[in-house]
Amino acid sequence: MSQSFLFFRSYGFRILLVVTFLLAFIWLGTRVTLKSNANNVEDWLPKSYAETGEYQWFLEHFPFESFMVISWEGCRVESFPGAQNDEDMIELFAQKLVPEQTINNMGQWFRPKPIVAELDTSRVEERADSSGENQKPQVADATVEHVKTVEEPITENTTPEYPRKDMFKTVLTYPRLKKMLTDQYPDMTEEEIRERLAGTLIGPDGASTALMVFLKEKPQGKEADEAIARVKQVAQELGIEPIPPGETRTWYQKAVDNFAEMIREMAYGRDTNTDGVIIGGTPVDNASISAEGERTLFRLAGICAIVGIGLAYFCFRSIRLTAIVFWVAILSAGISLAIVALTGSRCDAIMLSMPALVYIMAMSGSIHMINYYHDAIREQGLSGAPERAFKLGWLPCLIAILTTAFGLASLCTSDLVPIRKFGIYSALGVIAALAMIFLFLPSILYFFPSRKYAAKFGGKGLKTEDSHSGIFLFWRWFGKKIIRHCNAITVVAILLMVFFAFGLPMIRPEVKMMKFYSKDAPIITNYTWLEKHIGPLVPMEVVLKFDKEKCPLTNIQKLRLVKKVSEILKTEHSDAIGGVLSAATMAPSPEPPESRGLFAQNTRRAYETVFNEKIDQSRDALKDYVATDLPNDPGIETLDLSSNEAAWLRANGMGTVTQLLRKTTDIPDDMLAPYRKIAQDWENEHGVDLWRISLRVWALGEEDIDYAQLMEEIKANIDAELTSDNIKTIADPMGDNIASAGANGLVIDGVDVVYTGMVPLVYKTQHALTESLYESVFWSFTTIAIVFFIVLKSVPAGLLVMIPNAFPVLVVFGFLGWIGMYIDVGTMMTASVALGVTVDNSMHYLTWFRDGLDRGLKPDDAALEAYERCATAMSETVIIGGLGLSAFSFSTFTPTQMFGNMMLAILTVSIVGDMVFMPAILNGSLGKFFIGKWLKRNQKRILQEKLQETPPVSPEQRPGEAVTVFQNEHPYAIPASHNAETNIEQWTVQER
Repeated sequence: MSQSFLFFRSYGFRILLVVTFLLAFIWLGTRVTLKSNANNVEDWLPKSYAETGEYQWFLEHFPFESFMVISWEGCRVESFPGAQNDEDMIELFAQKLVPEQTINNMGQWFRPKPIVAELDTSRVEERADSSGENQKPQVADATVEHVKTVEEPITENTTPEYPRKDMFKTVLTYPRLKKMLTDQYPDMTEEEIRERLAGTLIGPDGASTALMVFLKEKPQGKEADEAIARVKQVAQELGIEPIPPGETRTWYQKAVDNFAEMIREMAYGRDTNTDGVIIGGTPVDNASISAEGERTLFRLAGICAIVGIGLAYFCFRSIRLTAIVFWVAILSAGISLAIVALTGSRCDAIMLSMPALVYIMAMSGSIHMINYYHDAIREQGLSGAPERAFKLGWLPCLIAILTTAFGLASLCTSDLVPIRKFGIYSALGVIAALAMIFLFLPSILYFFPSRKYAAKFGGKGLKTEDSHSGIFLFWRWFGKKIIRHCNAITVVAILLMVFFAFGLPMIRPEVKMMKFYSKDAPIITNYTWLEKHIGPLVPMEVVLKFDKEKCPLTNIQKLRLVKKVSEILKTEHSDAIGGVLSAATMAPSPEPPESRGLFAQNTRRAYETVFNEKIDQSRDALKDYVATDLPNDPGIETLDLSSNEAAWLRANGMGTVTQLLRKTTDIPDDMLAPYRKIAQDWENEHGVDLWRISLRVWALGEEDIDYAQLMEEIKANIDAELTSDNIKTIADPMGDNIASAGANGLVIDGVDVVYTGMVPLVYKTQHALTESLYESVFWSFTTIAIVFFIVLKSVPAGLLVMIPNAFPVLVVFGFLGWIGMYIDVGTMMTASVALGVTVDNSMHYLTWFRDGLDRGLKPDDAALEAYERCATAMSETVIIGGLGLSAFSFSTFTPTQMFGNMMLAILTVSIVGDMVFMPAILNGSLGKFFIGKWLKRNQKRILQEKLQETPPVSPEQRPGEAVTVFQNEHPYAIPASHNAETNIEQWTVQER
């Protein structure tokens, strides 16, 4: 036996040493990847999308999009019978989050210099209920420097320490806004204020309230977790949030308790409650995605492993083989995660499904390789079996893994960033798994061989009946029936494919955040409570743009238009929109005064002039809802400056008008003030006025809101109000302050609308999800078909074998369409995975089927031999992999749950496609496209090899009679009429 044939004897130990050396790096990379898990749904769409660009543009002008809503049981702004007033507690909570902001310095919030808190000396008193138990503390006074609370400061043993990063910028509360509005507008009543804040800071009962905390910038990485931890820490200090008890259990007690809790939750669900602080908002959404994804991976991965190990032992009846298969699969999954960290990328909740996929593919390849290893032992014994197994299995394993990688790489065509990342790293992961299967697995088998198996079956041949399992015997029996009824099975399978294919257009995508969680998830409990007691939380933004050079409207007229649009949206869409915030919320009513008489028009014009000046003076206070944009940011040269002044500003990084107005610099304010005044005047004259209307849409609600339909209806409502006639009527209700122009009345130009926020992003993401599904399946099908064309050297044969490979995708996804089930990102990813997994098994079957034809077997016998060669391994892949992943069906994170369900369904249906439909179509009438050309290309060579083993033809035998040859005890009769075109049989008889 040559040295190359004994490769693993020479290099196996070195391979094991290299893998052992890499274990530490694999572990480190895996840990770094998992710790980097962070999710931000706003970043799912690529920057090239118009919706993404509009959202970034919005954040540049209104940087208060990242907010959290905080409340608790009993958080109210007035007393009910038997209840306490919590306004002091609300203020104390707000001050502990942002100490420099208080209820008394609202007018100073927007000053450029730091604010000194205006607080009195304080103390905190406890209050008790009728039963005498301690309740939330009642605040009498407070200081910023030190607050005496009911509980002692939280220790490291109870709460993880987070850096005291200054991440909160503003805290809005009803008491603060009420004081600010009444100070600025004494005529504004409290009822009017509550009406304006209904659905945002005031609940439907008129008293329940919350804190709205705005972050300084969009949280990155684990910063959302830090923000939530800080809020809960404050709540614990104030007695709102219960302090967790100190941990006294040993590690094994915690492991047992956690396992028991996991089993109980899988059986009965989680017990969730609203004790303590209740938090919602975009940062909470993103943090919850990460938490639920990690929770699923860490808790259910162990269940999957246990189930898989049990099934593997049932199939292999060997602890050694079970351990080898799982060690290869786990290492492959670890390598796939380590690659993420190695390339400097981050993990997300969608990518947490990648290790399970790579694990399945590595397990499938390992099972097939062990199957080839045992075949090698049965044929020629134990010596050199790893090398012979590699020789038998390298081509089908290589093609199977490559086609799977191509299928996964097709996900790169998706516009959704998490899906694209999943496709890239999953493809790299399965290629890494191939290296483990080709090198690491045979090396282990060399040092830990199947000695008992070799002693019992070594060298006895493949036909040793007692060496085969029940799975083998079943498929050999069932395979004969499939081949016997191949045409009927083919027709039924094709009809099923056509039927389910009509369900594909009915597939409905779903990417709503709340659909990612099970009904007993804590975030669902919190959002249900907040929507019931406060209002909806999903933000949608409408920005009205007024070009100052084209639009004749004044500030008060713009405010009237904003107010009217806000009222229409809240009235017309009360079932979807719960709250509306805009400049009209923070300003007095812009309606004109009721004035009559000769000077009524002059009185109203004077009123509007004063109102316009007040709005200009209040732009800083209204900057959350009013801003200015310079679409074509001009250079400093546009301003009336000398060349020396312009050069000095450019040298200090202020070469454009926007940079001069907004850039932070070390230059003293008094030096820049004159130039900024010139730039501000230019901006006011030539810029675009932006007036923001911030809507709050229900995340849960009683009815499932169709965001696509809501978007279209909102656009139609606003477009109807922005016609010239309607704008004139709204902006000038008395009809005496805007002059008509032209024969057909007033034409108001320069008014445009931008729709952004989470609702439009989700709407676009849903469209992208549908497009990604079809595109990824198309490219996956195309690339895999090209591989088959090359391998089979025939386009018709390649198309023929692609039909059974498309069977699982059409059946499973068509079924989802017919039953009207929503698909999420986890479901969508399995489409391309399905093709890859199906091709993995079908490639092994085709390899042995072709090998049988090459050796002169009849198609029926070649099909049966292919069953004998790989049916057991294919079935074990489904049993171990599919049922093992079924544990993810208990996940509380819906994408992972659906991924597990879909993988089980696809693996099950793929067995039908590979082991029923594939043999039937190859042996049926359509099989001539595969078998006919294969036989025609190889027939002369086959006959020459057979006739060398055939007894001489008797003199009495005439040309044209059938010749019977024998190979491996299978008679192969070739009638003279078999190939009348070339007449090979007659030529052979005459020659003999």
